[in-house]
Amino acid sequence: MAKDKLIYSNGGVYEGDVVDGKPNGKGKVTFTNGEIYEGDWVNGKRHGKGKFNGANGDIYEGDYTDDKYNGKGKYTWTNGNIYEGDWVNGKIHGRGKLTSANGTVQDGNWDNGKFLGSASQSASTAPTSGKTLEDALKLIQSGRAAEAAPLLETLCAQGNSQAMLYLGLLYEAGHGVTKNINKAIEYLKKASELGSGMASGFLAEMYQKGNGVAQNNNEAFKLFLEAAKQGEAKSQFELANCYMMGTGTAKNETNAFNWYKKAANQGISGAITNLGYCYFQGIGTSKDISKAMELYHKAADLKHDVAIFNLGICYIKGEGVKKDEKKGVEYLQKAADMGNYQAKGTIMAIEMGMIKISKKESKVDIMGAIDKGLMVSDILSSMGL
Repeated sequence: MAKDKLIYSNGGVYEGDVVDGKPNGKGKVTFTNGEIYEGDWVNGKRHGKGKFNGANGDIYEGDYTDDKYNGKGKYTWTNGNIYEGDWVNGKIHGRGKLTSANGTVQDGNWDNGKFLGSASQSASTAPTSGKTLEDALKLIQSGRAAEAAPLLETLCAQGNSQAMLYLGLLYEAGHGVTKNINKAIEYLKKASELGSGMASGFLAEMYQKGNGVAQNNNEAFKLFLEAAKQGEAKSQFELANCYMMGTGTAKNETNAFNWYKKAANQGISGAITNLGYCYFQGIGTSKDISKAMELYHKAADLKHDVAIFNLGICYIKGEGVKKDEKKGVEYLQKAADMGNYQAKGTIMAIEMGMIKISKKESKVDIMGAIDKGLMVSDILSSMGL
């Protein structure tokens, strides 16, 4: 492990411990918009203990897992509000206390940012045994899901939507209980009906894939919409895809753009890439190549293979950036190494001489085919090559 300085394509500067070209250990990153994170890193992600200063003055200090607030943490807003307690996947979730600037205190259980009530007024509190949802989650995290299941059952009987969510997930995965998709759906539906956005998102995916239920895009869309409105980032991304493709609802490119933007603001790399594509093509918004390139680079920094592939094509064609075929091929190779099929096909075509990138002429309009969403390997196959 060595001290080093890394400069990101979006202007961010990292200083600290580096292993294999990635932040690992202790380090500090400063972004051009004024945001600062200082703390622990693992494989290029914030992971461990850290402090984040937002561009607007908000401050979070506490536990991180895979770049998200996870565990115990304290968040201080510029308006004077302070929350201290549990976080799950970047959301206030579990036990915690919110003290508002006006003196109002909400101390008790939370579900995805929603206050469920204090110990004296909420069914989400501990059963008579004194065990709480937090105890159940600690058991699951320590690999003792079988011990957590009975506790979750008791909490479910009290109307605890969080317990229903987690018990449903245990049955879906077969962790600590015998795998039972019907029970998983039963508990997830109950949690969803009680307002759990996370449960709605999981149910939506099950309907989308036909996992344990009849495949139903219309139902998946409705559930993604419910979850997205509650701020579930992944569901916002999936909802945008539904609007973009017209899956389960009428195609609406403006709605797709708006939901991609919401999900991108929460750090979903696929949404950042697709938002960039919207700006690049003028889909649901005004065409803005400069903004598209900014988003492609941001998603590429998050290791999103499609964004890296898109950058490769842009550099080869000289669209949005100064033409640089060598750099373009390097991006394509990175994407291919990550398993991107379009990048693999394009690299294959270059190696076979079907694309002579140093000349304007080509035996086949591979770039045009890619723009239309066709797979290069399919083109080669159709030509008997």
